[in-house]
Amino acid sequence: MAGNSQDALPLRVWRDVVATGSPPCRRSLHVAVTLREHMYVFGGYDGGSRVNDFFRYDFKARKWENLTPTNTHDYPNARDRHVAVAHERRNCIYLFGGYDGNSRVSDFWQYDAEKNEWSILWRDPSEGVGPSARHSHSGIVFEDSVYIFAGYDGNYRNDLWQYDLDTKRWSQQDFSHLTQRDMTQSLPRARYRTSASCWRDRMLVFGGHDGQRHLDDFWEFNLSSRVWTQIVYDSSGGSPPMARDSHAAVVLGDSLYLFGGSTGIARNDLFHFLIKPPPANNPEEPVTGDWTKVKIGAIHSTAHVGAGAGTPLRDGRGSGPASDAGSLGTDRPSTAPAPADRLALLQQAYSNEGMSDTHRLPTDRPAGSGWIGLTSGGGGNSARSGESAAQGATGSGSFQVAARFCHTGVVWRTSLFVFGGYDGQTRLNDFKQVRLEEETLVEIPPSTILGDLKEFLDSGDFADVEFVVDGEVIRAHKMVCARCSYFRTLFLGGFAESTKKRVEIQLCSKEVFKSLLQYLYTDNLEIPLDQAMDVFVAADQFGIDRLKVLCESRILKSIDVENAASILQAADQHNAVGLRSRCLDFLLRNFDQVSRTESFEQMAKANVNLVIEVLRKR
Repeated sequence: MAGNSQDALPLRVWRDVVATGSPPCRRSLHVAVTLREHMYVFGGYDGGSRVNDFFRYDFKARKWENLTPTNTHDYPNARDRHVAVAHERRNCIYLFGGYDGNSRVSDFWQYDAEKNEWSILWRDPSEGVGPSARHSHSGIVFEDSVYIFAGYDGNYRNDLWQYDLDTKRWSQQDFSHLTQRDMTQSLPRARYRTSASCWRDRMLVFGGHDGQRHLDDFWEFNLSSRVWTQIVYDSSGGSPPMARDSHAAVVLGDSLYLFGGSTGIARNDLFHFLIKPPPANNPEEPVTGDWTKVKIGAIHSTAHVGAGAGTPLRDGRGSGPASDAGSLGTDRPSTAPAPADRLALLQQAYSNEGMSDTHRLPTDRPAGSGWIGLTSGGGGNSARSGESAAQGATGSGSFQVAARFCHTGVVWRTSLFVFGGYDGQTRLNDFKQVRLEEETLVEIPPSTILGDLKEFLDSGDFADVEFVVDGEVIRAHKMVCARCSYFRTLFLGGFAESTKKRVEIQLCSKEVFKSLLQYLYTDNLEIPLDQAMDVFVAADQFGIDRLKVLCESRILKSIDVENAASILQAADQHNAVGLRSRCLDFLLRNFDQVSRTESFEQMAKANVNLVIEVLRKR
């Protein structure tokens, strides 16, 4: 890419994220993932201790919520330097490892967002093959597996583990066939605090720290061929990131974005790697691409901004039990860091002291003005870029978004969202957003397909079947009716009705049948309470399972003393397990009143065994 390639990227702007509710406290070394319309934040280090609080940010409602899972007895303990990934289809979050303040841990957890429930999947190697207890590792999710790479377990690691979510088994990727020389050339060196991102079937790994120095190597692991390859890019024409650790990297489309981290000082630079996919005739080839440093324009902010770009880390040893940039106390790496790399300075980041170094928007600025910045960049001396600590500020009162490391970065839609971290002096809980790609400006009209289908049902246009119910002819369309198993079997199973245009229906009333058809055409139905049980029975007979559940939900909201017995009887007859259980529970709790009702008397006459079951469970 040409030397002026960064001009091809438009100016980007950091903004404060609009949020109501109570946000997480200041922290670093936490995790954050996006799942559906939410961002979840768990754990980290608040400057005094590890935490295990759990927050959710709703992107649409723009609101923070402190989550209390339903099973608080089975819950991950406080930790930092752990990893979390999200599986969109399963609607679950998976969390592995970290440091709890006393030791490294190896437990593996699942959070079910639908149930708001944590469960333990695997606790430690004594339960079988699995990764060692470690912290500062990285991870991704691909298809139905979670991958864990590198980290620190008393030694720096470059092992790669896969957890199969279907078989619930760990397996280690085997590279024993490589010679020692091949391993040196064909595998990433051992490291921690690296980033791992998933692009198609490739895991992309950048940077980290090997105990001696920061790294700037860039690797891909092909998840199909199981081969590591170092990614080659032109460092002379583009603007690759300098060696660093504790940064955030995300994938959006065919782009990887990298923000912040530590090079010995906190950074706030943003880089873009444009991925060039392998050719179609050789899809196993490694990816290539070019790095570009992203230009940052005016920063829109009405909130405090932490210490400016390039904040040097304080001198002296940290007094805290752990460090954002290294490990102290019982969890200190055994390899002494090179002095030139300033790892000793990084270790101070764990200090429990919390000096505040914030800046406010000057009150004498014109209305509507905000922070002003140029190219985003960390401070300190850089042989590669010649940056200084003052770069990124033009004029009095102009500041970049706070430099930081040990933060989190996630993508939602077309924006990068950054939360928290450490700026070299204090931990942060600011919430920032930068749009990485422009969203479409074309207004897309809402879909009309459901309304169109309903109109076809009402008009009978293009109908190819007629149903006779209670003497009335109702015109419909076989293709739509075949959504339910009853009609699919009727039309395709070789029955006489498959060749007839007119079919007689005797399983339900005309009103109920029309409700069934409306649901089949629109996937929606407003169910009147007085019709809910009849529609439920018909949905069971016609094999429309989702409508059956909708009816169950509607009925459950209406259970009372007078109708509990009749609902229980119907639920038992039609094998509605959930409805039956809820009705039975209600009846047992209100037995004295329900047993005196007419519906209970009718149930006793119709189903003696059910009454006996009720009496036995009292």
